[in-house]
Amino acid sequence: MLDQDPAHALVTIADETGTGAALIGDRAQLAAVSRGGVLDLAVAASPRPIDLTDLYCFNDKEYAQLTIAMRDHHEPGKLFDQLHERGNITIHATDAEAWTAISTDVIRKAEAGATVVVTSNDAATQLNSLAQDARARAGHTRTPAVEVAGSDGLNIRVGDRIMTRSNDKDLRDANRDTWTVARVHRDGSVSLKDKESGRKARLPAEYVEAHTHLAYASTEYGVQGATVDFRHGIVTDSSSAQAVYVSATRGREHNTLHLVAGDVDEARSIFTGRAAPRSRRPRRRSRPREHHPRPPRHRPTRPRHRPEGARRTPRHQRARLHGASPRM
Repeated sequence: MLDQDPAHALVTIADETGTGAALIGDRAQLAAVSRGGVLDLAVAASPRPIDLTDLYCFNDKEYAQLTIAMRDHHEPGKLFDQLHERGNITIHATDAEAWTAISTDVIRKAEAGATVVVTSNDAATQLNSLAQDARARAGHTRTPAVEVAGSDGLNIRVGDRIMTRSNDKDLRDANRDTWTVARVHRDGSVSLKDKESGRKARLPAEYVEAHTHLAYASTEYGVQGATVDFRHGIVTDSSSAQAVYVSATRGREHNTLHLVAGDVDEARSIFTGRAAPRSRRPRRRSRPREHHPRPPRHRPTRPRHRPEGARRTPRHQRARLHGASPRM
């Protein structure tokens, strides 16, 4: 998600030093929050842009081909049927039912790295709280001696998975890094470990409160570029095609899209982007306006009295008196 300002700075440095810059990315994913379209501009300016066609992040080769169809927006109705038949789309009757199913799977696959993609920060906080409570009941986390809360207001437990939201080279931390909490110290600082790389860090209490939050659920922007083993995505009738594509392409082993709908047809309509908002209220019928004819307006006329024997000034002379050109 490189926006235009740092891209311009990068190209300027490359031009001044006589080097080149290679931009690699997926234009079908979400654009930058600020001024985006960098890859589109680069492709338009490049004499020979290169398209990468082989996929290596999915262990399921058949699913990999379906993600290409999703990227190209090719026959979305047919794609929905294929994903539903394969188990990559699950339909729920209510939001509570969907969240219960997701939380259960997150607990079962917590060690393998199962995360959830949602549409807003509020939804992420709510689902993070549910997932944390469920993991605590299952014995995957424990309460530390000192209570420390992240920027989402949720207390951090030993064993929780959290995300950092700032860059600090002294702390060996970067924005969107995901960690497992190894220890919460008495001064409120938190020791973290990256299970994939083995990297460790210790963050002070002030940093934890301002720049960390639980990472069981995140928005589409929060997970773009990340790869885990299992991924859940929540699709609503307000989700964009780019957001659905990102949600469906983060998991190596399996990706599941969850939709809340009354039946398969409604779910298909939501997936293809043609569903109307479910909360839309019927328009109020306006009362017919009664027509009351206006009475004719009568302006009182005053009789023009001209002294007897007076002559009327010609029109062209009256115009000259008022400084205007006479009309011919």
